[in-house]
Amino acid sequence: MISANKSINDKFGCARELTERIRYTRADAAQMLSISLRQLDRLRTDGKIIGRVDGKRTYFDHDELVSYAKSCAPEGAA
Repeated sequence: MISANKSINDKFGCARELTERIRYTRADAAQMLSISLRQLDRLRTDGKIIGRVDGKRTYFDHDELVSYAKSCAPEGAA
């Protein structure tokens, strides 16, 4: 389960708290899922995760990130 308060590093390497929000930037979404931006973009292109465009930026809903994370097979499952 994703913690309500999670420390992440911003683009300058400074730690900051990430509280449960409605939506996340690409960078924050990738960090929440522990994947690269490129992997996140591929998931979006493949329709496995849905992004929302607001102006020129793409955001990802908290529930979408949790849903995707839960859809991944647990370790050891074949």
